[in-house]
Amino acid sequence: MDWSIVFGGAVLGSLVGACGAATNAYFQRRFERRKWHAEFFIRPRLDALRALHGALVGCQMHYLGIPEKPGAIRMWKNDRERQEVYAGFKALLDELTKAMLVSAVYLEQADLAVVYEFRQGFYQIILGHFEPESAVLDVSSQSPTAESYRKIETRLKELLYPSAVVSALMNEESG
Repeated sequence: MDWSIVFGGAVLGSLVGACGAATNAYFQRRFERRKWHAEFFIRPRLDALRALHGALVGCQMHYLGIPEKPGAIRMWKNDRERQEVYAGFKALLDELTKAMLVSAVYLEQADLAVVYEFRQGFYQIILGHFEPESAVLDVSSQSPTAESYRKIETRLKELLYPSAVVSALMNEESG
């Protein structure tokens, strides 16, 4: 038996094992980097955009429940009930404002302008129904708010769609 063959096989086996370990370590580091990226960059973005979408949907659902005639909400049983409803609308507006501020980092300027337009329209509708003397806009024309809602909802669906996230990951990895 030739010891050089055994020794060569042992050296070759060691090299193959070392290369395999290095390759495994490389892929494990790459996986950890992707996981870290998703944890610290993508998850907060998705959470912020989902919160914005939830606030928009909440405002829109309450907006659809508003009577078309300004002042129609004044037919509450008493002023206390009216104030409770008004406080609910203001809480929705505050939630929308908070979500808008948090997600502003992740939205383009045009998208943020549409969200701001929706917020202002919703605010004017609230004022028109609860404080008509403070309203600047004619609340009988509620289509700009509905149109801005459709625009931003479409954009948020594009941003939140999983294929966009996957393509963003692939672009990040290749860059």
